[in-house]
Amino acid sequence: MADTSMVKLASGDLVREFAIEHAEGLLNMNLRGGTGWHLADEGYELVDGRLTKKAAKKDNKKDKE
Repeated sequence: MADTSMVKLASGDLVREFAIEHAEGLLNMNLRGGTGWHLADEGYELVDGRLTKKAAKKDNKKDKE
């Protein structure tokens, strides 16, 4: 069985984790009238109605010796 990705959503002071498919549904409903939930997971972003993991930022700092 595949692991289900979980995403944090917030509504007011309440923060809950939802399966990614459920979270997408709640966030997309916001566009059509609102559920009160918004994305609270810094590792994900909503792009064209789909939740995707944010790309890891590369550290461009060079070691100084």
